[in-house]
Amino acid sequence: MTNSLSVNAAKELIDFINNTNYQLAPFCDGAFSSKSEAIAYVEGAEYNSEEPLSICFNTRQGNYWDSAQVTFSDSEWFIEDQAMGGKWSKGESIQKAIEAFRLLHNPTCNYYPDELIFNAHLFQ
Repeated sequence: MTNSLSVNAAKELIDFINNTNYQLAPFCDGAFSSKSEAIAYVEGAEYNSEEPLSICFNTRQGNYWDSAQVTFSDSEWFIEDQAMGGKWSKGESIQKAIEAFRLLHNPTCNYYPDELIFNAHLFQ
């Protein structure tokens, strides 16, 4: 599995997540507060494509966010949660990779990711 997310792929991810109930965060950091902050980060000198962005999602237990790293290689998106037993998925699109990742989890578990919902516009 690849471990990188180019600037162009990161911008595609930012645009996609902007229209959902999920959020984005830099590698091992808190969530971005806006789309413009996320874009500035990936265009900046401190962005390292080998430390990819993370999608952040609420979980079944409510009011508890978890995250997973997103990478892109050879026209496939990968989602990996290294903290939750190494679960990972891939898909031809960001949406398919996220949905496949969610289905890997037990729906009765408190850490079950919320369903991906469009037009939530958490970023402005």
